[in-house]
Amino acid sequence: MQRAGRHGNERPLSKTVWRTGGPLKRFVCRSEARKCNYSRYHRRTAPPPVHVLMATRDESALSPRSVLCELFAGSAVATTSEALERAAAKARDMGFVVLLLGLQPPSDASELAKFHAAIALQCARHGNPMAPTAMISAGPLLAKTGPATHAEFLLALALALDGHRAIYAYACGPDAMNDTSTGLGVHMGPDTLARAQQLRIDVPGRVNANAARSVFELLGDCEKLPHAPAQASMLRAILITQQ
Repeated sequence: MQRAGRHGNERPLSKTVWRTGGPLKRFVCRSEARKCNYSRYHRRTAPPPVHVLMATRDESALSPRSVLCELFAGSAVATTSEALERAAAKARDMGFVVLLLGLQPPSDASELAKFHAAIALQCARHGNPMAPTAMISAGPLLAKTGPATHAEFLLALALALDGHRAIYAYACGPDAMNDTSTGLGVHMGPDTLARAQQLRIDVPGRVNANAARSVFELLGDCEKLPHAPAQASMLRAILITQQ
């Protein structure tokens, strides 16, 4: 099928687009041309440390678990604000985009976990902001029966994320069961729910019973800290490693 051009000459109806201003290059359609130009001029690459984090399979190399622990290393000798700023600076040095949510007011652990999960899923699925991203926050948690632990926050977060393969989390705070002068760190990963299911642990039931810590203890994801975090606060970090 042909149609007349502006000056009477006939030209075929085609979606072929030719880009001038250099060597001619043929594209199937205009959308492909725009996509090529965008990827050429607007592509962003992560710094080398994050590439190692995202691509390595060597346990001795940089891993999400070790990165999360490093963010809050030495937080016991600083105020909460200083601990958050230090963690944000370390994350930037590692090449992460930092979402510093700061010191949040007392909030229900389950509802706050859903809020954080929504932000993390947006980063992972839509790249807004562009992953890899570190989301850092702090603040006390509440439950229906009173104060909540960071383990309850992480278990509710695991349920909200439903095992997303690119999202990891870590929280640390006072060890309320033993001595508030010591600390407890808890890890959550994409395989947390799957491993709990293999052990036949009723995760929703443990959340409702405020017994989330027992789940992470059975999974081996709890670690003792020699000192409680700054000002006996709860520090939280969520790592989104890729889109």
